[in-house]
Amino acid sequence: TVQTAVYDREDGSRVIYAIDTDWWSDRETAEATLHLDGHDYTLPIVRDRITVLTIRDGAAVVTTEWETVAEDVLMPQTNSPLWKAVKWYPSWKIFQGSYLGETKVSLPKGARCLEAKIVEGDWMTLGALVVMSADGTKSAELAFGSDWCKPVNFVQNFCGFDSKSQFASVVAVQEGPHYEDPGMEYLYRKLMVAWDEAIAGGVFAMTGEFGCYQYTQHALVMDWLEDYLRLWKERNMGWAMWNLRGSFGILDSGRADVEYEEFRGHKLDRKMLDLLRKY
Repeated sequence: TVQTAVYDREDGSRVIYAIDTDWWSDRETAEATLHLDGHDYTLPIVRDRITVLTIRDGAAVVTTEWETVAEDVLMPQTNSPLWKAVKWYPSWKIFQGSYLGETKVSLPKGARCLEAKIVEGDWMTLGALVVMSADGTKSAELAFGSDWCKPVNFVQNFCGFDSKSQFASVVAVQEGPHYEDPGMEYLYRKLMVAWDEAIAGGVFAMTGEFGCYQYTQHALVMDWLEDYLRLWKERNMGWAMWNLRGSFGILDSGRADVEYEEFRGHKLDRKMLDLLRKY
């Protein structure tokens, strides 16, 4: 499965970012078809790597070569001045903390794309990316956010040191439908609208994890869940709830404002189960 994002530059060129997202396949590449000036071109898209196509005046340049410019091993340490707020989580058997250091890299001449990725381990949140000019006199900073769904956390185009907006997201904002329900409208504009074009084109999408913590008011949780479930059902999307049993789930969630039903030795949130089965 090849996913793409498109960015139209002010100079008239179009940049397409493509990636093979069939993570569990044994094959290394997937095929994509580029339609250009009445001709079809088959392109190999490498799994887990972004292929960049730059199109202008009927010609296309494909960039697929990658060079590793830096590698770091980030392991939270309780006795290091480079780490703070380090905490052990026994349920997950991992340490978490905030890294105070930085990674500096020199990009090779002619570099057009920079990718940061986790090659081994669980997950991390980046603080910021700072781009410096070769002579060190100019800089541009892209601050990342802890909200995974912000466009800044995905593909960005560097527009230049002197541009009013030094970075621009390549995720185009779609107009899409409008919902009378304010909750659905908010969730749609914030998280769903960017997926509409791909889903309309036949791409299957799935929400791999969602849920609401036990201390959120149950009535609010139910409204929130139904808004999401309706949006996903409209688009024939799959979903998986985190979790079945525990502080987010339908069993033994420990909510103070739920009338639980006894079920095989567990406390069942029947209202939440019925809502999930409805969709």
